[in-house]
Amino acid sequence: MFLEAALVKTKLLIAALFVAAPSPVGPAAPVTPVASTLCSLQDARITESSGVAVSGSVLWTHNDSGDTARFSALSRSCRTLGTWDVRGEKATDWEDMARGAGALWFGDIGDNASSRSQVQVVRVPEPRVSAGTHALSAAVYRFRYEDVAHDAETLLVDPRSGQLLVVTKSYLGEASVYAAPLHPSVSAVNTLRRVSSFRTRVTGTAGGPLGPAGQLSVTAGDINGSVTRVVVRTYTDAYEWTVTGGDVVRAFSTTPSVTALPKTAQGEGIAYDTDGRSWITTSEGKGAPVMRIAR
Repeated sequence: MFLEAALVKTKLLIAALFVAAPSPVGPAAPVTPVASTLCSLQDARITESSGVAVSGSVLWTHNDSGDTARFSALSRSCRTLGTWDVRGEKATDWEDMARGAGALWFGDIGDNASSRSQVQVVRVPEPRVSAGTHALSAAVYRFRYEDVAHDAETLLVDPRSGQLLVVTKSYLGEASVYAAPLHPSVSAVNTLRRVSSFRTRVTGTAGGPLGPAGQLSVTAGDINGSVTRVVVRTYTDAYEWTVTGGDVVRAFSTTPSVTALPKTAQGEGIAYDTDGRSWITTSEGKGAPVMRIAR
């Protein structure tokens, strides 16, 4: 843990040399949206909400590293509706989740030291919501990047096909998009191949840790149900692309819109709401707000 923390600090020091001023090129200035707080997280077990997904009136979420392999269903008033433990699995560093193709997907893809030889994605059938604590089994897909290890906090899942995309995190604002095989193996290690990239930029939006570096660091993302929009967030802003013909990868080569997100301590979750346009966001921290960004 000491070495990992030292490496993160080194990355931040390097980033500070490059992000002292806003990037001279990029999308227009962030738009300020209409935002409302739905509720604040009440469950004492949910202190590091790192991913969120929406299913009708239900919000799904999970903790960051340090917790067991479990997730919870919440009402829109942040009441816990149920909790599920994944049998036989250890959550090394769960960073993001998604809902699609009849399942919930959890990205065990965090790697602050960029040293993991493999990362993995956990897939469970979307459970019927019921009170209490339950156990369920999962399919686990193991992955290796085609080049080198990367830190990543964003898992995208095409809600129709189940195609998995992982977006890397960089304090310099350089995000790479890696695609999994359309039908990954559960018995062999699969290869994540780099298929696109994009840049974030210093926006000056308040909130989050790390100052300007936090404005560059991609922490979550989602694809809407009709596969017409894809969004990724940093600690402070949301970048959204229009998807044409269901081609999410190609969308990343176009210019995104940028939206300033409400100030939070460490925003690491974003998902499309049921209208396919608005977003639900969460943040790490005890009693953190769950917000709806109307658009």
